[in-house]
Amino acid sequence: LAEGNIWVGDATGNQVAVDASGLGFMLIGDGTTVNSVDITGDIDVSTTGDAQIQADAVTSSEIALNTIVAGDIATGAVETTEILDGTIDNIDLNKTNIPLSGFGAAVASVDLGSQKIINLLNPTLAQDATTKNYVDTYADGKVADAITNEVTTIAPSQNAVFDALALKTDANAAIVGAQKTKITYDAKGLVTSGTDATTADIAASANRNYVSDAQQIVIGNTSGSNTGDQTSIVGISGTTAQFNVALTDGDFATLAGSENLINKTINGNTITPYTGTLTIHDGKVLTINNTLSFVGGEGTTMTFPALSATIARTDAGQAFTGTQTFELITAKGLNGGGAVPTGVMGVGANNGGTPATQIIEGTNLGGKITITTSSTIPDASSIVTTITFANFLSFPTGCSVQLQPGNPAAAVLSSTTKPYIFSTSSTGFVIGSNTTNLSLSTEYVWYFQVVGY
Repeated sequence: LAEGNIWVGDATGNQVAVDASGLGFMLIGDGTTVNSVDITGDIDVSTTGDAQIQADAVTSSEIALNTIVAGDIATGAVETTEILDGTIDNIDLNKTNIPLSGFGAAVASVDLGSQKIINLLNPTLAQDATTKNYVDTYADGKVADAITNEVTTIAPSQNAVFDALALKTDANAAIVGAQKTKITYDAKGLVTSGTDATTADIAASANRNYVSDAQQIVIGNTSGSNTGDQTSIVGISGTTAQFNVALTDGDFATLAGSENLINKTINGNTITPYTGTLTIHDGKVLTINNTLSFVGGEGTTMTFPALSATIARTDAGQAFTGTQTFELITAKGLNGGGAVPTGVMGVGANNGGTPATQIIEGTNLGGKITITTSSTIPDASSIVTTITFANFLSFPTGCSVQLQPGNPAAAVLSSTTKPYIFSTSSTGFVIGSNTTNLSLSTEYVWYFQVVGY
């Protein structure tokens, strides 16, 4: 009999050899005879007879309910990979022994389901949650202090607040409710009385003062600029010195009646129309550098108020007896007409940037020139404007052009800044700038008059 074989009787009653030496083989009866077979399926048997359950051999269907206990599971045998996501329920957790601090920080708002958080410590940091007791205690002290110190930014909410309020009100008597413009309050800040304010109650301060209804009407009718709404100067008074300070170059007065100007100096004025009369009273003197000119048609007379009069000069004098007639000094070669002379500005007025502007009014014999200089500084010692006569015959020999300032800007120019008549020709004249230039972007007004013979 070979090694590993056994004798087994067969169906004829004779012995036959059966090999029982196969690795993991076992003799298994089949109801008739005995066979040596390999053990396969859910278990495996080693050569030493150790039977092992194969991997994945036991499923939930093979385990009876409520038969697995803690001792059946090896320590550390169950890990995350063995637990199916979503299968741990509330009952599976030992919540009594798991602290909240063991969980990670919340990544979304936590809904407490209308439940309270209890047993909190008092807060120490700005973002710590707090308790009702802490808030009540803190608010009581703060609000009471705020009311005592007359601070009103904290709303009262506790009994301590009412206690503080009681300290404010216990000394004040009741007053009748009303709407008044003046109130009186005590040292605690509470109103004790109310009345209507008077002008004496309004304290003046910088740029603020009380005005009456009548004064308000006057202020409303005063525009603050020369718009024509000032219809009367009745009641204006002051000393000569005060008026001399108040009136500046360019200010003027219009006398509608027969009023007299006494002890006043008139500079650059023209009496219009040309038939007007200028009366110089006895004892009045035209000082050196003054020129008395008459403009109009031939035959204009100058009448003295006495039977004799004298025109005095610094070098000699001329006496007149009775009525004297003087021939008018005029530019005979020019036709005044209705035409207006033209002008072309030079770099003494128009020197770049925003262009200068020029307006000429009047006739060949006299008129008004308004120039607003350019935004670039005009040149000194240069042509301001060249005036060309309209409908002229010729510019007679001996004629000259007088130039007088017509606005404050022109009047205040110094001797080195004041423009002058640069030259004359048979067709007109040239106004030139002085050794100091005119100012930029400034309006100047001059009156011109052609005189001579």
